[in-house]
Amino acid sequence: MEASDPELLRLATWQLSLAAGAPGRLLRLDRDAAWVALPKLGAVLITSEQAPERLNLQALELLERARGKAHLLVLGGGTELREALTELETSVGSTRLGCLQVDFWGKTWPAPQPELAQLDLKQDPPEVQAFLAASRTAIEQAQQMNAWQERVQGRRPWATWSLCGVFIALWLAELAMGGPELLPIVTRMGGLTRHTLVDGELYRLATASLLHLGWGHIGFAVLVMWQLGGFLERILGPWRFLVLVFVSALGGTLMALPSALSGGLVAGSSTALWGVLVGHVVLAYRPRGLLPDALLPQARTIARNNLVLNALVSLLPGVSLLGHLGGGLAGLALLGPGLLTWGLATSRGERGFRGLAALLVGGFSASLVLALGHGRPWELLEAPELSPRKVAGEALELDVPVLLSAEGRVHGDLIRDPLQLDVQLHRAEGAEAWVGALVIDGVGHRSWSEDAYRVDRWAFEQDGQWVSVEATSWLEADPTWLDYVGSLDQHARWL
Repeated sequence: MEASDPELLRLATWQLSLAAGAPGRLLRLDRDAAWVALPKLGAVLITSEQAPERLNLQALELLERARGKAHLLVLGGGTELREALTELETSVGSTRLGCLQVDFWGKTWPAPQPELAQLDLKQDPPEVQAFLAASRTAIEQAQQMNAWQERVQGRRPWATWSLCGVFIALWLAELAMGGPELLPIVTRMGGLTRHTLVDGELYRLATASLLHLGWGHIGFAVLVMWQLGGFLERILGPWRFLVLVFVSALGGTLMALPSALSGGLVAGSSTALWGVLVGHVVLAYRPRGLLPDALLPQARTIARNNLVLNALVSLLPGVSLLGHLGGGLAGLALLGPGLLTWGLATSRGERGFRGLAALLVGGFSASLVLALGHGRPWELLEAPELSPRKVAGEALELDVPVLLSAEGRVHGDLIRDPLQLDVQLHRAEGAEAWVGALVIDGVGHRSWSEDAYRVDRWAFEQDGQWVSVEATSWLEADPTWLDYVGSLDQHARWL
């Protein structure tokens, strides 16, 4: 075995820092040098390098890292090397650097060192090879991680930031127009309901995923989009990420159609977020080289935890399980077979993804403009414009807000209007019993609150017949609308 054989470095490193009961601690392992901390000697650089120029460079690096006196331990070499080490120690200063030499037989120079007495370079423990293999793997993974971080973390997730900005801007608009507790605001801004589907407003399949129904709803959406979306965008790039978000949003809203058709209101970005969430799961378990190996265990743990947590949230009342499922399936369809990651490493197909993303962004933006223009939610903040209508079989003329559409005897819909009027003609006695109050001069009125609503019952009686009007209005509605139902007797006339 030559004196400069790398086996010397491996054995010395093992015996000084890795063997059971050894006093040392391995700090770093390179191909030709090992950095070890020993209790009495302090910082020690073990090297099998014997070229003076290379030894000088290693000594300078050692001095930069060491807090106190450092030691340069050279394995192998003859008497000529000792002269070079003596010259090196003299040039630096013996108080800063101590140079040691150990030959193949474990003899030290310039004098026996008790701290190195355990060195026996003739041994070859089998664990050394396993350790060095593991060390090389760790070094390769660390280098891979560093290269990945430099490549990925330098990308700014502007698409994620823009989406969070859109969510917050629309939320502030909801607050300014009465708040999301007033569901007609959300509906008129773009929420999806049975009536809007019947009316053919299919653009709401897009706008429904941009609106939110409460502080917790918007807070969760922005937090998840900021964290998970930002991470995924840095890997996929902005265009592929936008395709994932918008396609997942559409897929989730389509799956939530039964909720809308049954009379509910569909709104929220959780459909898109589930596409992002499932994208994380796919990326963690089928990285296709997009994630470094060292990151995979942590990425898989986070992906599993997020998936379980959000699955439990999907079971809560008022949450659309089908909408979440649809968004997740859309994300799986895009990332599972590798459609979104196709050509990512070489930027192949980037122009196509950019065009598709631009088309989706334009479509969602146009849909939002259409929803706002048609719904005109700001009109709910104004005093209702009234128009006379013949009601109750044309027995009564009633001034009704023009915003309220009529469907049989019912005027308005509480999911899109501040109030709803149910008008009916009766020909039998019972006006006072129905209204729950005395009918004086042909008019009876009583009101009370139920949950988020105010209920006003009016009875108009004349010549043995009477008309009942039950007005149900949102407590959060503009005061002018509540004043209207409270003074309905001033807007009713017998014909």
